[in-house]
Amino acid sequence: MYSIFLPHLTFILFQVHGKKSTIKNIHQDIEMIHGKYVPYQFLVYWLLIMYVINQACRYS
Repeated sequence: MYSIFLPHLTFILFQVHGKKSTIKNIHQDIEMIHGKYVPYQFLVYWLLIMYVINQACRYS
């Protein structure tokens, strides 16, 4: 399903992070670069929900 996006991801990884990734190792490269932020995704999700609720209450 995502295989059509992999060439674009390899190009973006090279532009942004200077990593020459291939189709076979792109998942490991993404995990190495962005894996340290996984614990914070839950916090960001709930902060976004709280922000939306706050905005809805403010303007209703």
